[in-house]
Order: sequence, then structure tokens, then C-alpha cells
Amino acid sequence: MTVYAQIGSSLQQVDGSCPVGWVQMREQRPDGDYWLAAENGAWALDVDLLLARIDTTADSVRSTVAGDPLRAVEYDRAVLEAQQFKEAGYPSDAVPRSVAAGVVNGQTPQASADAILRESALYTEALYSIREIRLQAKADVRALAEVGDVAAVLGRTEAAMRELALAAKDSGYAI
Repeated sequence: MTVYAQIGSSLQQVDGSCPVGWVQMREQRPDGDYWLAAENGAWALDVDLLLARIDTTADSVRSTVAGDPLRAVEYDRAVLEAQQFKEAGYPSDAVPRSVAAGVVNGQTPQASADAILRESALYTEALYSIREIRLQAKADVRALAEVGDVAAVLGRTEAAMRELALAAKDSGYAI
């Protein structure tokens, strides 16, 4: 079996004739599209693709947690009003509209404001967790790549994917 690959790409062709601009490889490409063909016929790990994969996964998880951007604006407004209402001592004659929406569901104005603030704290913590996991994973991948530990780089990337998914699930935040 003869393997050809396009230099600087993960594209490979098994058998046949070598396309123009491609090189004969020593072996088939390892699993994953983050391997690039080098001129010497070896496959090189593209760390930038792995880092982008971590970012893309974090973006997806963050989107799941944050939801619709316009709804996030609505939530920010509700948090601001609930915080101001709390700081004013929960005055019964000045219940903000966002807090009053909870009153319709049978809560007192104070309970409604406190629920909004609790939910906001969970939301904020979930976003911080996603950011911390993403940045730590990328730093770990870079460090492992510098010492050439390919197996550890791939393992850390996969672990980051699992950690990010768990961060969203375990956040306790529900849109």
C-alpha cells in the first residue's frame, strides 16, 4: 500500500499515482483531521487545529448555557433591576417590572428578586468555568506539544471536550 498526501494538508490518497504537489508518505494518516503532511513524508500534529477545536467546543457549550443573545440582554436587565430592588430594601411601592413577572407566578417581590439573583450567580459561574477550562486546556496542550508528547496532547484535548460538556451540565444553570 502506498500513501500520498498533499503537503500542509490532512488530505491523503491510498495507492494510485502521486498527484502533482503531493508526497509519498511513510504511513497512512493517524486518526483525526489534525495531522498535516510534511515534505519529508511524515505526519505532523497541527496543534493550532487542536486549539481551535477546544475553542469551538467551548463556544458551543457557552452558547448552550447562554442561549439566545437577545434573551441574555433581557436577563441582564432583570438582574440589574433585581439588584437595585434588593439594595433599596425591597420597597413594595417600587417593584421593577422584571421582578413583578415573578410575582405573577405566586412569588413575593423579594423572593422573585432573590431568585433572579441566584440564577444570575449560577449563570456567571458557568461562564467562568467554561472560560477557565478552555484556557487551561489550551495552555496544557501547548506545553505538551512543546515536549513532543503527541499522545498526551491528544488525550488532553479529548479531556477538555469532556470537561467543557460537564461544566455546562453541572452548572445548575437552566435557561
